[in-house]
Amino acid sequence: MPLVTTLYRLAKHAVDAAPPWLLRVRPYGVYSISLGGRADDNATPAPPTGARWAKSRAEVQRLSRVASRVNLDRWDGESCRVAYAVDGDGTPVGAAWIDTGRFAEPELGVAIDLSTTEAWLHSAYVRPEHRRVGVYTRMLSLVRDTSSAEGLERLLLGVTLGNTPSRVAHEQNGAERVGRLLAARVVGVRAASLTGGVTTQSGKRLRIARRDITLRVHAGSQET
Repeated sequence: MPLVTTLYRLAKHAVDAAPPWLLRVRPYGVYSISLGGRADDNATPAPPTGARWAKSRAEVQRLSRVASRVNLDRWDGESCRVAYAVDGDGTPVGAAWIDTGRFAEPELGVAIDLSTTEAWLHSAYVRPEHRRVGVYTRMLSLVRDTSSAEGLERLLLGVTLGNTPSRVAHEQNGAERVGRLLAARVVGVRAASLTGGVTTQSGKRLRIARRDITLRVHAGSQET
Protein backbone atom coordinates (compact mmCIF):
# COMPACT_ATOMS: atom_id res chain seq x y z
CA MET A 1 0.00 0.00 0.00
CA PRO A 2 2.83 2.60 0.44
CA LEU A 3 3.32 2.67 -3.35
CA VAL A 4 -0.43 3.05 -3.82
CA THR A 5 -0.44 5.94 -1.37
CA THR A 6 2.41 7.71 -3.16
CA LEU A 7 0.80 7.30 -6.56
CA TYR A 8 -2.54 8.46 -5.19
CA ARG A 9 -1.00 11.63 -3.76
CA LEU A 10 0.65 12.41 -7.07
CA ALA A 11 -2.52 11.82 -9.03
CA LYS A 12 -5.04 13.27 -6.56
CA HIS A 13 -5.39 16.68 -8.18
CA ALA A 14 -5.99 15.13 -11.58
CA VAL A 15 -8.50 12.67 -10.12
CA ASP A 16 -10.37 15.44 -8.28
CA ALA A 17 -10.46 17.55 -11.43
CA ALA A 18 -12.07 14.77 -13.45
CA PRO A 19 -15.88 14.66 -13.63
CA PRO A 20 -17.31 12.27 -11.01
CA TRP A 21 -18.92 10.09 -13.69
CA LEU A 22 -15.55 9.64 -15.43
CA LEU A 23 -13.10 8.77 -12.67
CA ARG A 24 -12.98 8.43 -8.91
CA VAL A 25 -10.25 6.67 -6.91
CA ARG A 26 -9.75 6.44 -3.17
CA PRO A 27 -7.38 4.27 -1.11
CA TYR A 28 -8.26 4.24 2.57
CA GLY A 29 -7.83 2.42 5.81
CA VAL A 30 -10.94 1.07 7.52
CA TYR A 31 -10.98 1.64 11.28
CA SER A 32 -13.12 0.37 14.14
CA ILE A 33 -13.90 2.09 17.44
CA SER A 34 -15.18 -0.39 20.00
CA LEU A 35 -18.17 0.79 22.02
CA GLY A 36 -19.23 -2.26 24.01
CA GLY A 37 -22.70 -0.81 23.91
CA ARG A 38 -25.70 -2.28 25.63
CA ALA A 39 -29.08 -0.70 25.00
CA ASP A 40 -30.39 1.17 28.01
CA ASP A 41 -33.77 2.81 27.71
CA ASN A 42 -33.00 4.96 30.76
CA ALA A 43 -29.66 6.20 29.50
CA THR A 44 -29.60 9.82 28.40
CA PRO A 45 -25.95 10.80 27.95
CA ALA A 46 -25.29 14.45 28.61
CA PRO A 47 -23.94 16.00 25.41
CA PRO A 48 -20.42 17.48 25.60
CA THR A 49 -20.45 21.26 25.81
CA GLY A 50 -21.12 22.72 22.39
CA ALA A 51 -22.06 19.40 20.71
CA ARG A 52 -25.59 18.30 19.81
CA TRP A 53 -27.65 16.16 17.45
CA ALA A 54 -29.70 17.79 14.73
CA LYS A 55 -33.34 16.95 15.40
CA SER A 56 -35.22 18.68 12.60
CA ARG A 57 -34.92 19.47 8.92
CA ALA A 58 -34.72 23.18 9.72
CA GLU A 59 -31.85 22.56 12.13
CA VAL A 60 -30.01 20.49 9.51
CA GLN A 61 -30.28 23.29 6.95
CA ARG A 62 -28.30 25.53 9.31
CA LEU A 63 -25.28 23.29 8.67
CA SER A 64 -24.75 24.33 5.05
CA ARG A 65 -21.31 25.81 5.85
CA VAL A 66 -20.02 22.61 7.50
CA ALA A 67 -21.74 19.87 5.47
CA SER A 68 -22.26 18.93 1.84
CA ARG A 69 -25.58 19.35 0.09
CA VAL A 70 -25.65 15.60 -0.51
CA ASN A 71 -25.59 14.86 3.20
CA LEU A 72 -28.02 17.64 4.06
CA ASP A 73 -30.52 16.15 1.63
CA ARG A 74 -29.92 12.58 2.86
CA TRP A 75 -30.57 13.34 6.52
CA ASP A 76 -33.63 11.56 7.91
CA GLY A 77 -32.89 11.58 11.65
CA GLU A 78 -32.82 7.77 11.78
CA SER A 79 -30.58 5.92 9.31
CA CYS A 80 -28.64 9.10 8.51
CA ARG A 81 -27.91 11.48 11.40
CA VAL A 82 -25.58 14.36 12.12
CA ALA A 83 -23.87 15.55 15.29
CA TYR A 84 -22.59 19.09 15.14
CA ALA A 85 -20.67 21.60 17.21
CA VAL A 86 -21.27 25.30 17.72
CA ASP A 87 -19.17 28.23 18.88
CA GLY A 88 -20.05 30.62 21.69
CA ASP A 89 -22.56 32.43 19.47
CA GLY A 90 -24.33 29.22 18.50
CA THR A 91 -22.88 29.21 14.97
CA PRO A 92 -22.19 25.69 13.60
CA VAL A 93 -18.43 25.09 13.28
CA GLY A 94 -18.28 21.34 12.63
CA ALA A 95 -20.35 18.31 11.74
CA ALA A 96 -19.97 14.52 11.82
CA TRP A 97 -22.37 12.13 10.12
CA ILE A 98 -23.26 8.52 10.90
CA ASP A 99 -25.23 6.00 8.86
CA THR A 100 -26.78 2.76 10.06
CA GLY A 101 -27.97 -0.21 8.04
CA ARG A 102 -25.89 0.63 4.98
CA PHE A 103 -23.42 3.27 3.88
CA ALA A 104 -22.99 3.92 0.16
CA GLU A 105 -20.41 5.94 -1.76
CA PRO A 106 -22.03 6.33 -5.19
CA GLU A 107 -19.06 8.14 -6.71
CA LEU A 108 -16.84 5.14 -5.92
CA GLY A 109 -19.49 2.53 -6.62
CA VAL A 110 -19.11 0.74 -3.28
CA ALA A 111 -21.40 0.25 -0.28
CA ILE A 112 -20.81 -1.08 3.23
CA ASP A 113 -23.44 -3.41 4.70
CA LEU A 114 -23.71 -2.77 8.44
CA SER A 115 -25.04 -5.07 11.14
CA THR A 116 -27.62 -3.88 13.66
CA THR A 117 -24.81 -3.17 16.14
CA GLU A 118 -22.69 -1.04 13.79
CA ALA A 119 -22.67 2.48 12.40
CA TRP A 120 -20.46 4.14 9.79
CA LEU A 121 -18.94 7.48 10.83
CA HIS A 122 -18.27 9.69 7.82
CA SER A 123 -18.07 13.17 6.34
CA ALA A 124 -16.58 14.78 9.44
CA TYR A 125 -15.60 18.42 9.00
CA VAL A 126 -14.46 21.29 11.23
CA ARG A 127 -14.03 24.83 9.97
CA PRO A 128 -10.29 25.64 9.67
CA GLU A 129 -10.32 28.44 12.23
CA HIS A 130 -11.79 26.08 14.85
CA ARG A 131 -9.42 23.14 14.40
CA ARG A 132 -7.01 21.80 17.03
CA VAL A 133 -9.13 23.05 19.93
CA GLY A 134 -11.14 19.88 20.60
CA VAL A 135 -14.19 20.52 18.40
CA TYR A 136 -14.05 17.15 16.66
CA THR A 137 -13.36 15.35 19.95
CA ARG A 138 -16.56 16.82 21.40
CA MET A 139 -18.60 15.65 18.41
CA LEU A 140 -17.01 12.20 18.48
CA SER A 141 -17.69 11.88 22.22
CA LEU A 142 -21.35 12.63 21.60
CA VAL A 143 -21.51 10.08 18.78
CA ARG A 144 -19.80 7.41 20.90
CA ASP A 145 -21.90 7.99 24.02
CA THR A 146 -25.20 8.05 22.15
CA SER A 147 -24.33 5.04 19.99
CA SER A 148 -23.26 2.99 23.01
CA ALA A 149 -26.46 3.89 24.90
CA GLU A 150 -28.46 2.76 21.86
CA GLY A 151 -26.79 -0.66 21.94
CA LEU A 152 -24.26 -0.25 19.15
CA GLU A 153 -20.99 -2.13 19.61
CA ARG A 154 -18.68 -0.38 17.19
CA LEU A 155 -18.25 2.64 14.95
CA LEU A 156 -16.60 2.03 11.59
CA LEU A 157 -14.95 4.70 9.47
CA GLY A 158 -12.60 5.20 6.54
CA VAL A 159 -9.48 7.37 6.59
CA THR A 160 -7.84 8.22 3.28
CA LEU A 161 -4.28 6.91 3.19
CA GLY A 162 -1.89 9.77 3.84
CA ASN A 163 -4.39 11.78 5.91
CA THR A 164 -2.23 11.66 9.04
CA PRO A 165 -4.18 14.23 11.13
CA SER A 166 -7.41 12.25 10.74
CA ARG A 167 -5.70 8.93 11.44
CA VAL A 168 -4.01 10.24 14.58
CA ALA A 169 -7.19 11.92 15.85
CA HIS A 170 -9.17 8.70 15.54
CA GLU A 171 -6.43 6.50 16.99
CA GLN A 172 -6.31 8.81 20.02
CA ASN A 173 -10.01 8.04 20.43
CA GLY A 174 -9.55 4.27 20.35
CA ALA A 175 -9.72 3.54 16.62
CA GLU A 176 -7.91 0.43 15.37
CA ARG A 177 -7.33 -0.38 11.73
CA VAL A 178 -9.16 -3.51 10.65
CA GLY A 179 -8.47 -3.44 6.93
CA ARG A 180 -7.78 -1.40 3.82
CA LEU A 181 -9.75 -0.64 0.71
CA LEU A 182 -8.70 0.67 -2.67
CA ALA A 183 -11.90 1.63 -4.48
CA ALA A 184 -12.16 3.01 -8.00
CA ARG A 185 -14.82 3.78 -10.56
CA VAL A 186 -13.80 4.40 -14.16
CA VAL A 187 -16.74 5.39 -16.35
CA GLY A 188 -19.18 2.54 -15.58
CA VAL A 189 -16.73 0.02 -14.13
CA ARG A 190 -16.28 -0.38 -10.37
CA ALA A 191 -13.26 -2.04 -8.75
CA ALA A 192 -12.37 -2.86 -5.14
CA SER A 193 -9.12 -4.31 -3.79
CA LEU A 194 -9.36 -5.34 -0.13
CA THR A 195 -7.18 -6.43 2.78
CA GLY A 196 -7.72 -7.41 6.41
CA GLY A 197 -11.27 -7.68 7.69
CA VAL A 198 -12.80 -5.94 4.67
CA THR A 199 -14.21 -8.32 2.05
CA THR A 200 -16.95 -8.56 -0.52
CA GLN A 201 -20.10 -10.44 0.49
CA SER A 202 -18.64 -13.59 -1.07
CA GLY A 203 -15.35 -13.15 0.80
CA LYS A 204 -13.31 -12.19 -2.27
CA ARG A 205 -10.45 -9.71 -1.99
CA LEU A 206 -10.69 -8.33 -5.51
CA ARG A 207 -13.88 -7.43 -7.29
CA ILE A 208 -14.54 -5.74 -10.64
CA ALA A 209 -18.13 -5.14 -11.70
CA ARG A 210 -20.46 -2.80 -13.53
CA ARG A 211 -22.81 -2.62 -10.57
CA ASP A 212 -22.09 -1.22 -7.13
CA ILE A 213 -19.90 -3.53 -5.03
CA THR A 214 -21.22 -4.39 -1.56
CA LEU A 215 -18.64 -4.89 1.19
CA ARG A 216 -18.57 -6.19 4.75
CA VAL A 217 -16.26 -5.44 7.68
CA HIS A 218 -15.91 -8.56 9.76
CA ALA A 219 -16.25 -8.26 13.51
CA GLY A 220 -13.14 -9.10 15.53
CA SER A 221 -10.79 -8.45 12.62
CA GLN A 222 -7.76 -6.27 13.28
CA GLU A 223 -5.00 -5.43 10.85
CA THR A 224 -1.52 -4.84 12.20
